Amino acid sequence: MTINCRNPRCNAPVERLALVQANVTQTPEFGDWIVDLVLACPECGQQYATALANSDLQPIHSEAYDD
Repeated sequence: MTINCRNPRCNAPVERLALVQANVTQTPEFGDWIVDLVLACPECGQQYATALANSDLQPIHSEAYDD
């Protein structure tokens, strides 16, 4: 699956975005914990920001953490 970069000068099809920032922080307004996420187009560097609620994160199964 691909998305297109929303930068009108780029508009490249993108399968993966580059990680710029993924900070865990507490919102001053409500005290909720979020992941402040910034991703970038690997072609042109256009950055995209979003905030994910901690409750929206889902663990991924990994044998490294199995007992």
